[in-house]
Amino acid sequence: MRKTIHSVCRSAVSLLTAGLLAASALLPGSVPFLTASAAGGSCGTNAKWDLNNGTLTITGSGAVTTSGWSSGKSQIKAVIIDTGITSMPSSSFNGCSALTSVQIADTVTEIGAYFCYNCKQLTTVRFSSGLTEIPLYAFYNCYELGTLSLPDSLKKIEKGAFTSCLAQKKLTIPEHVVSIGERAFYANNIASLTLNSGLKSIGAEAFEMSCFKSVDIPDSVTEIGKDAFGTCYDVVYEEGGQVYASSFTKDLVKIIGSAGSAAQTYAKANNHPFSLRSGQPEHTHSWSDWKMDVPAECETPGREYRVCAGCGEKEYLELPATGHSWGEWKVVRAATEAQEGLEERVCANCGKKESRALEKLSPHVHVWGEWKTTKEETCTEDGMKERSCTECGEKQEQVVPATGHDWSEWTLETAAGCETAGKEYRQCAYCMEKEYREIPATGHNWGEWKVVTAPTEEKEGAEERICMNCGAKETRAIEKLTPHVHSWGTWKTVKEETCTEDGLKERTCVECGEKQEQTVPAIGHDWSEWALDTAAGCETPGREYRMCAECAEKEYRETPATGHNWGEWKVVTAPTEEKEGVEERICMNCGAKETRSVEKLTPHVHSWSEWKVITEETCTEDGLKARTCADCGEKQEQVIPATGHDWSAWAVETAAGCETPGREYRMCTGCAEKEYRETPATGHNWGEW
Repeated sequence: MRKTIHSVCRSAVSLLTAGLLAASALLPGSVPFLTASAAGGSCGTNAKWDLNNGTLTITGSGAVTTSGWSSGKSQIKAVIIDTGITSMPSSSFNGCSALTSVQIADTVTEIGAYFCYNCKQLTTVRFSSGLTEIPLYAFYNCYELGTLSLPDSLKKIEKGAFTSCLAQKKLTIPEHVVSIGERAFYANNIASLTLNSGLKSIGAEAFEMSCFKSVDIPDSVTEIGKDAFGTCYDVVYEEGGQVYASSFTKDLVKIIGSAGSAAQTYAKANNHPFSLRSGQPEHTHSWSDWKMDVPAECETPGREYRVCAGCGEKEYLELPATGHSWGEWKVVRAATEAQEGLEERVCANCGKKESRALEKLSPHVHVWGEWKTTKEETCTEDGMKERSCTECGEKQEQVVPATGHDWSEWTLETAAGCETAGKEYRQCAYCMEKEYREIPATGHNWGEWKVVTAPTEEKEGAEERICMNCGAKETRAIEKLTPHVHSWGTWKTVKEETCTEDGLKERTCVECGEKQEQTVPAIGHDWSEWALDTAAGCETPGREYRMCAECAEKEYRETPATGHNWGEWKVVTAPTEEKEGVEERICMNCGAKETRSVEKLTPHVHSWSEWKVITEETCTEDGLKARTCADCGEKQEQVIPATGHDWSAWAVETAAGCETPGREYRMCTGCAEKEYRETPATGHNWGEW
């Protein structure tokens, strides 16, 4: 079995695009490109960077806001983020193809999404002890990133954080992590996974395409996404820019947990094998009927399985190979005096063939007559001749090979042109059939290039040449003359960007004074969580809002009405035989009232006593109870239905043998009655012949 992952989802691609644009934006204080004399610069209000002999060092204090080193990222082999730096931006080292190590000081509390995205040579990362979150796709496609020493401060591991980190072999999740996002560890070679006891949620496909056979999921986990765990693969590897996984089996990862836990629910829903954690109360399996998994074939055994309804564990039973169902022997090649014959038979089930030889016929010497032509040969078709034995009359046929065409020399039919193919033919002297072949076009015989329009600084020129044979023309552009090269100054902000409006910056050529403008995209609202504005009523909707942290703009949305919380119905006016009564109920939240009528009393209402048991019911027989009207003495009887047996689980009384059936029983806990059923013979488990 072989599986491949092809690409990141569209949303991830759009996020990556945004990250790349942010990383490449030319902000004040950044260095737009690296030269021999420019290997450093500002990357924040109080932060600087320096690139020397492949090592990028970031020093200073506070937040790093721009990746000024991005144009020279192919030169970066090691990164050192020094003490004092508190945060790093999105796509800080995205696509640094030569990067092998990253050291993050303990003062860093935040790193941006796509932090080391596609750093395929990265082998080691020293994480900050103050880091609380590994963000989106931070180490995506870091094929060589092996052992992870994640900090104890960590609380969240976001979507795709360590996708395709193929060098991982063993992983322990720190004790304070509460959530692991979708595909966080998708595609790896982890053979041993330890989850922490405080973990609450595991995202969809978080550990899909891994190599561990089982995982113990703590009881603290209450949410497990679709396909969070999948097949146990032998190896996960990269080939030609794609990631593949292979395995000789299709065994799903075994889930270990507590009875009734989210782990057990997940295992049952996704057909994973499940077992209780060591020390858990003993579980009695409630097996389903046996179902076919792999049908037995003529030479290969099959398999059937059953599933425990309580824990989802599967049990397998091998079915013996059926053996071939051979048909009759049929002659395929009749025996002759010269060679043995052959006969075969075919299995009606699988189509396999079995053959055996037939002895040669006893020698017989034929006395052959002359060959006689039965069909004349032609240029393209074989002829046939035959002769007969003068003693036994047996006939013998022989093919007379076709003569083949007697072709003439090739003759020109259509001459080839510069761009058009020609054609020539040859003809058979016997049957007059013609055969054609193409003569390739000769190609143009071009003259020298001549200038038609001279180039300027503003406009390209043009030159042409003419074919000496057919007069066809061909033109090509002449590059513009070298223009004036501007010496641009630094970008200056003309208008600050806001949440909803773009900003503007400009720069000026120090030589000619020409100006250049560039739009700074609006930053977009930084919304808070939704907060209550107006509580919903029973019949009226409510309202909640969220606020932008940048500009304080509010956004509102409606919350649905709760509906009435009705109390019990209470009689307001008692019914009589002549008049209906009235009862009402009150909403416990808003005090609204609702009324309904109570039917009139029937002419005579019995005053029934309590029911008294006359005959007790049993597992198989009904009982009887009665009551009496205190006013008129009328009696009323009612059957008490038999309770039915309360059966225990089936238990083995006699085990089934290879050819003899077994027997199992269950017992009623109420009356101790037993019920029996036969279990089928297992069939022989034959060894090799």
